[in-house]
Amino acid sequence: MRIKYYPILILLFLFAFYCNSPDNSNVSSETNQTDSEASIINKKKVASLDDYDLLNSDFKSYLRSKYSDLKNVLDNDNLTSRLFDSFIEHSVILRSSINENITITDKEISEYSGKNDIHLNESTKNSISDLLRIEKYLFRKIYRNVNVSKYEIQKYYNLNRKEFSQKQRIELFQILLKSRDEAIKVRGELLNNPSRFESIARSRSVSQESVKDGFMGVFEKGDLPKEMESVVSSLSVNQISRVVESQFGFHIFKVSKRQRGKQKYLKTVSEDIEKIIFNKKMISEFTRYMKIIRNSIKIEIYYENLFFSYSDLKGE
Repeated sequence: MRIKYYPILILLFLFAFYCNSPDNSNVSSETNQTDSEASIINKKKVASLDDYDLLNSDFKSYLRSKYSDLKNVLDNDNLTSRLFDSFIEHSVILRSSINENITITDKEISEYSGKNDIHLNESTKNSISDLLRIEKYLFRKIYRNVNVSKYEIQKYYNLNRKEFSQKQRIELFQILLKSRDEAIKVRGELLNNPSRFESIARSRSVSQESVKDGFMGVFEKGDLPKEMESVVSSLSVNQISRVVESQFGFHIFKVSKRQRGKQKYLKTVSEDIEKIIFNKKMISEFTRYMKIIRNSIKIEIYYENLFFSYSDLKGE
């Protein structure tokens, strides 16, 4: 049976495997199986990559590297299935790196463990070695050839200018009152003396912003509920709004400052654009190279031998 591949790139790019999880070696504690039953299941072959076999025990070790408590994971067949997909893809890359004679030195392992505050034992040493081998392999085969030109950055900026435009912003204050009659009364007082807004907010508003003179914050178009935005969008600076009812009570608003929307200059966003393009290229190159690997290794999956019920992604 051929493997079904899914887009699980994030799990591979993060390289957040192994080393900080406790070594939960008692497999039978994960299920209601007896030790002998668990031993039989653990030895069952779930996949083969050319002449290299993967067992249930290998997959469980992979799971322990990610989760200190396996019970919640193993209770969710869909999650376990996606993690199995990740495990297979990880194993394919690892075998390819071994076939390419990618080696990791004790010094590299020691430096990595020290940098990430990982206690070294036989298990974590092997895990770090696999991790660094994969990382080095992918860099040599894919990532070192990925670059982004100034032309690509300029083109992306020109095609996505809205993405780099700053909307109009307002600094907004409010007074929140429990009844409409009280709100109408307070608004009348404010129309006669708008400068009292902050002091009334402190003394009479029931909103949490009262301790900040009623200051709600800085908002862009679309940030506020529609019934509020329709009112504050038409206010002049320091104008007192009409009374606005909501599920929280009765509001009176004041806009203290407006900042015009503006286009961000290319030079201020070029690094962000470079990262966006670079990540897209990384994913594209990874996907392309995985197709090459899949065609170079004979992959067989034995779903019937898995210790859980495997489920396909919906629609696949």
